[in-house]
Amino acid sequence: MWFLLLMWSFVKSVLFGAVAGAAPVLVFTFALAINSLPEGLKGGGSLFLSVWLAILPLVISIPLVFGASVIVGLPLTTLLKRRRRESEFAYISVGAAVGFALPIVILLLIAAPAGYWTALLGAFGGAITGKTWWVSAREPHVSYPD
Repeated sequence: MWFLLLMWSFVKSVLFGAVAGAAPVLVFTFALAINSLPEGLKGGGSLFLSVWLAILPLVISIPLVFGASVIVGLPLTTLLKRRRRESEFAYISVGAAVGFALPIVILLLIAAPAGYWTALLGAFGGAITGKTWWVSAREPHVSYPD
C-alpha cells in the first residue's frame, strides 16, 4: 500500500511540475487553438492540429519533468534520506536548479539561437515539482488520541 502512495506522490509531483512550467505558454497555445477552432470544424484535419497546438507545451514538459525526476529526483531522495538531510529547501532548490539548467542544456545541444527564456519556466516547474514531492511524499505524522 505504501508503494502505491509513493507512486501516486511521484505522479502528482511530475504532473504538477509539468503543468506549472507549461502554464504560461499554455495560455497562448490555447488562445491560438481556440482562434483556429472554427476553421478546424470545417474539416481537412485542422481540428487535430488545433488540439495538438493547444496541448503541445504539456507534450513537451511532461516527458522532461518525468525524466529529470527519475534521473535526478529519485536518486536525490535516496541520498538525502540516507544522510538524513531531507528538507523542503533541498527539494525546491535542486528542482529549480535542474529545471533551469535542463532547457539550457537542450538548447545548447541542438544549437538553438533562441528560447533560453524557457529556463525560467523550467526553474518554476522544477521548484513546484520539488515542493509537491516534499509535501506529498512525507509519511504522515499524525497521532490520534486514544
